[in-house]
Amino acid sequence: LEPLAAYLRIGQVLWQQRPGLSMAWNIGPTQDGYVSVADMIGLMAAQWPAIRHEVLDAPQPHEAGLLHLDCSLARHELAWSPVWSTAEMVQHTMAWYRAWHERGEVMTDAQLDTFVAAAHRGGQPWAA
Repeated sequence: LEPLAAYLRIGQVLWQQRPGLSMAWNIGPTQDGYVSVADMIGLMAAQWPAIRHEVLDAPQPHEAGLLHLDCSLARHELAWSPVWSTAEMVQHTMAWYRAWHERGEVMTDAQLDTFVAAAHRGGQPWAA
């Protein structure tokens, strides 16, 4: 939902006659929200214990230790920031997939309401 919120903010800023901001934007977590793959799997498994994973000891192709986006332009020019922390995002994402997998329930409307309410409480300009 974070990229959709960013699109709303970008549209709002462009509507305010700031055409110089019509460019590419990086949207992602704040620096304290960066997590490794292993940490992400741990966050996911905490929300849905049935998730299983296996770490292979065999040699693997080289991977970067941490990949992240520089979202400072969006923070400064759009006054954008994530609505949910990484842990909250994983919690809600896993709740959606778990509800769908276990009960065939689609939680999209309820999660959108929760997200927008959190954005409003957090003072997000697009949610005012």
